[in-house]
Amino acid sequence: MSEQEYSDFLFDSEFEIEAYAKWFLRLPLETLEDEFTPEGWRKFYARRELRLKAELDDLIHVSFELPHVCSLKKKTLFKFAKKFYKNPLSMDGALSKSSRFNYKNIQQMQNRVIYFGQDKQCCFGELFHLDIQKYNYASIIGRSAEDGRYEFKFPPYKIYEYEVDLDNILILTTELNYKALGIPDRVVKNEWFSFNNEFEIPTSGQILGTMVRNKGYKGILYTSVRTQASSNLVIFEENTGPLSFRLISESDLDPTHFFNLTQ
Repeated sequence: MSEQEYSDFLFDSEFEIEAYAKWFLRLPLETLEDEFTPEGWRKFYARRELRLKAELDDLIHVSFELPHVCSLKKKTLFKFAKKFYKNPLSMDGALSKSSRFNYKNIQQMQNRVIYFGQDKQCCFGELFHLDIQKYNYASIIGRSAEDGRYEFKFPPYKIYEYEVDLDNILILTTELNYKALGIPDRVVKNEWFSFNNEFEIPTSGQILGTMVRNKGYKGILYTSVRTQASSNLVIFEENTGPLSFRLISESDLDPTHFFNLTQ
C-alpha cells in the first residue's frame, strides 16, 4: 500500500479503516524495548490492533464540507520557548517528538507544527502540566520548599508575545464547532499519549492534525485541555511557510515562580 493511498486520511467506510489498520500494523516497531513471550506478543499485537481501530473509528464521520473557519488579525498570542532557541518561531524541532497534532513515527503524520497560547497561564499549563501535578501532590504531603527547589529544576525559558495575522484557521473551540464536522469529544480531548506510545500508534487527534494539514488549513484554534477557559493555536508550516509575526515583547521566565518555590 503506497503513501499516496492514504494521503488525506479521510475514511468513508469501515472497510477503509480495516485496510488502513492492516497497512499500518505491518510497519516495523521502532522503539518498543519490552521482551514478551510468544503468547505475550500475541496479546500485545491483538491489543494494539484494537486500539488503532478505535482511534480510526473516531474519525470515520469527519467531514470538511461545512467547516468553521476564521482569520486572526493582530491577535495577541503567547509562546514559551527555551532560552537557547535563536528563533522561537522555527519549527525545526517539531519532529523531534510527537505532540497533540503531530505524530513523528511515520512520515505521513509528521506535521511541522508550532503552538501558541491565548495567555501566559495557558502556555504554562500546557508546558508544565505534569510538574503542576507533581507539585500539588508534594504540597499535599507537606514536602518542604527546599525539597521542591531540589526536585523542580527547569532550564531557562523566555516568554514571547506576538501579534499574529493568519487566515484559513479551522475552529474547534466549542462542542458545536467540532461536532458539526463529525469530530467526537475524545478526539479533541484525548490525553492518552503515553498509552498510545506504548503501542506505537497515533492518537485520533494526531491523525486529525494530518487530515487538517492535508486539507490546506493553516492552523487549528482549539480549547486547551489543561486550561479549559483558554484557547491554543497550532500552525502548520507546510501551509504557511516560515513564520514572521511581529514581536510585541519578550521576557525571561523562571517557572519556579509559578510553583511558589522561591519564597
